[in-house]
Amino acid sequence: PPAAVSGAPSACVITAVGADPALLWSTAGLPVVLPWRAFTPAMQADFALLPGLLPSAWRVSALLADERRQAAFAIASSSAQPLSSQAGLELILATWAAREQARLGLPATRAAVLVVGDDARGSRTADVRGALEDVRSVLAPLPWPRWAGPVVVFCDQAERGIPSQGVVRPALPLLQLAPAEGLRARAASSLARLALDLSVPPPGGWPGWLSNGVAEVARAKAAGEGPSPRVMRERRQAAGPEAIAAMLLATPLQVDAALSGALVQPLLTPDGQTHFASLLDLLRQGASSAGALHIAYGITPERWQ
Repeated sequence: PPAAVSGAPSACVITAVGADPALLWSTAGLPVVLPWRAFTPAMQADFALLPGLLPSAWRVSALLADERRQAAFAIASSSAQPLSSQAGLELILATWAAREQARLGLPATRAAVLVVGDDARGSRTADVRGALEDVRSVLAPLPWPRWAGPVVVFCDQAERGIPSQGVVRPALPLLQLAPAEGLRARAASSLARLALDLSVPPPGGWPGWLSNGVAEVARAKAAGEGPSPRVMRERRQAAGPEAIAAMLLATPLQVDAALSGALVQPLLTPDGQTHFASLLDLLRQGASSAGALHIAYGITPERWQ
């Protein structure tokens, strides 16, 4: 900013749809208004870090242009609304995803899934696409899409530096899965976690029983296991209220996958799905697992049977 102004701008001015914004500084005299293009990419990115000044799409675009990916993706993932409803944000992320695909030497595609690895017959691609369909069915209450561009699934065991949970980001997320039997089920589990992790989790992350349970329900559906309401009910009955209450407080590493799936299964039936968004909102607002379940579903450890 010129010497006549100091500190952060006080407002952003957008004169027309699609036009570049201008930044306004209040001064002792007349306000100072400077066009967006008057600033370097680094300065634009600095302004984009200021909350409440610019629309989200402009903030993400400026930060990506200055290679500040982590900050850009944090802003892009901060709303539970679908990307397509956020005023150009999906296009900005999709454009970045296409450029990143080219940089990584990945083939261009408009498909929702890009499988990388030996797949001459296309069976692995079919499995992963089927897994994504399973996940979208199980997690229908989420406002899709949760990311822009394809999800890239590396079907190999090469050392790529991809964490076990994948590269979780709202544009071109990355997963790596072993090329072994049961690919569709394993892909569904990973994709379900990815979708949930990109749905504005609370500061400490989703409770372990919920994230593990959603992954288990998606895995069971993709594996053709239902999941069976009768089997899930029997698991809950065998565990008993005390074990269920303890599960609600357990860390992700302490959670039993089979029991967590049994807890989540009734929450994601066609009837249960209507309350799932409320459950997530309550957890985001800091409610305990037991409290959120009681409010959203009328469920307690004793009445989960």
